[in-house]
Amino acid sequence: MGSPNERGQARRVEEPPLIIRAGGQQWVIRREGSWQQGDAGGAPAPKRAPGRVPVGEGRSRVRWWIGWLAEAVDWLWTDAGEAGSPKADVGVFSRDRARERDPMRTAARRSARGQTARRAQGRRGLRDAFQAGLVFGMGLGCLSMMLFHQLKPDLRGVASAPSANRAVETVTGPAVQLPAVRLYVLQIGSYSTEAAAEEHRQALAKQGVQTVVHSAGTYQLWADASLRQGSLQDELKALEGKGVRGSVVFVGWKAHPIAAPAGASEASVARVNGWLSEAASGLNALVGALSDGGLRQDAITACHTAAGHLPSASDWGETGYGERLAAFSGHLQAAADALSRQQMDKSRTAALQALDDLARMSAGSTSFTISR
Repeated sequence: MGSPNERGQARRVEEPPLIIRAGGQQWVIRREGSWQQGDAGGAPAPKRAPGRVPVGEGRSRVRWWIGWLAEAVDWLWTDAGEAGSPKADVGVFSRDRARERDPMRTAARRSARGQTARRAQGRRGLRDAFQAGLVFGMGLGCLSMMLFHQLKPDLRGVASAPSANRAVETVTGPAVQLPAVRLYVLQIGSYSTEAAAEEHRQALAKQGVQTVVHSAGTYQLWADASLRQGSLQDELKALEGKGVRGSVVFVGWKAHPIAAPAGASEASVARVNGWLSEAASGLNALVGALSDGGLRQDAITACHTAAGHLPSASDWGETGYGERLAAFSGHLQAAADALSRQQMDKSRTAALQALDDLARMSAGSTSFTISR
């Protein structure tokens, strides 16, 4: 007959496991702390004969069950990444089951807690860095606001009379609306007199280079125009091969009004403005067809559309620019006709003359620009 301690050990070994069922799953928890998950439809849990449980054994089982539950809660808390948060004190349960704890499970749990603590520390580092950057940025922004708003600009000198250039742009009565133009021109030379420019133009014509004389304070020769700057590079190299020095310059202006004479008919000026807008679109289409690979038929159609709305001579006269507008219309129509007959050089020369007509009308405006 064994001792009471041996009988207690035998009784604990023979004690059936604890079975927990929830839905379609069941968990079998054994005395030594191991557990197993299974399907609830498996073998039924072993039944115990009804009887009274000794008081000491019941207390031991309750204490063991509460300890296991505390350990499970502690494990879930650690796995959720809350290593830095305060936890419930489970020291009482840990002391009661210290002898029954599996060393392998304890080491694994400590390793998991260490990894979670490192992750939490990394998150705290990122949080601290973000907060520090936020505070620094707010401080720098406040400092910048104080520095830039301490001094107010002195606007007393701005309230002066409008300049002469601004007065040119301000039109109170009927005005001719000159359409915007943005083109690139192959320009040759700069001459102080028109006679010198004409002499050089004739010399270049003998070499097969057709140009147009343009005046903008000084005189220049225009050889070609395009919508894109790169479209003139091959022709520029061809000129340099003939010993002719040239450059590609930008010629353009914003849409702006030019004053008509006092008492001009508003209806006449409105008809001229409508036609002028269509004619400028036709000029852009011509330039694109001649130098940028645009469709020739589209350019011809655009010019013919503008010609269909051609104002009368009396309407042109009302604007004060009748002679220049008539010249522009004639050059534009000549360029379209030459293009329809595939006479590219004649069409190009006429298009440059039409551009020169518009440029001379815009030369008095601050919007007019010629730049390299």
